[in-house]
Amino acid sequence: NVVIGGNTNAIQGRSTTTNLLKSNLVGGGDNNTILDAEKGAIIGGNLNIIEKGGFTGIFAGQSNKTYNSFCSFIAGGSNNCILGQNNRAGIIGGSGNVIGSNDTTGGYSSILGGLSNQLSGTSNSIIGGFSNIVGQGKCSNIGGTKVHNSVSVGGLGNTIDNCNAAIIGGTSNVILSGTTVTGTDHARSVIAGGTQITSVSSDMLHASRLFLSAGGLPTSNPGVPGVVYLSAGASGTFLAIST
Repeated sequence: NVVIGGNTNAIQGRSTTTNLLKSNLVGGGDNNTILDAEKGAIIGGNLNIIEKGGFTGIFAGQSNKTYNSFCSFIAGGSNNCILGQNNRAGIIGGSGNVIGSNDTTGGYSSILGGLSNQLSGTSNSIIGGFSNIVGQGKCSNIGGTKVHNSVSVGGLGNTIDNCNAAIIGGTSNVILSGTTVTGTDHARSVIAGGTQITSVSSDMLHASRLFLSAGGLPTSNPGVPGVVYLSAGASGTFLAIST
């Protein structure tokens, strides 16, 4: 274990777990601490903590923490945390963002910027935004797996509780968990913008309003099932769907 430069930095072990404390580095910064971890590193920053786990890094920032995580990192920002056995996860910038909790497992997830976002499950992401939540539900109402492969981009107070789903912008939108839906789940759904939209089905795009550029639509049936086109008839021009 090595401490290089900085002020009041420490690498410490508790009496029952000192065998885990090995091959760590604290370089620069102030009041940074590694506790009972192995092969971890804190470079710069202030009041950053790596506790338990291993192969984990915190690079700059303030009051960031990893707890019992392996192969994860936090780069910059403040008050960001990776908790529990949420391994191979990362947070870049932002403030008050959290991946996992002390009693959950998961991994392969990331938060990029934003404020007070919460992420759990596996292979999920949050990009920016404020107070968004991803991953606290399950993918079906009977024996469902943890939420995975979902993403929240921007927005405020949005929640994704199902798998392979996305919310892009908007406020207070929700993709429901399989545990709260009777008969089917709401996986593979997307909410685009809007306010207080709640998912109604799987495999569906949800939006409060939709704009289509009329000049870009086909003006005759393209013969491709599902494509929207402009159809002219005796009663005027209207939207139609190719079947």
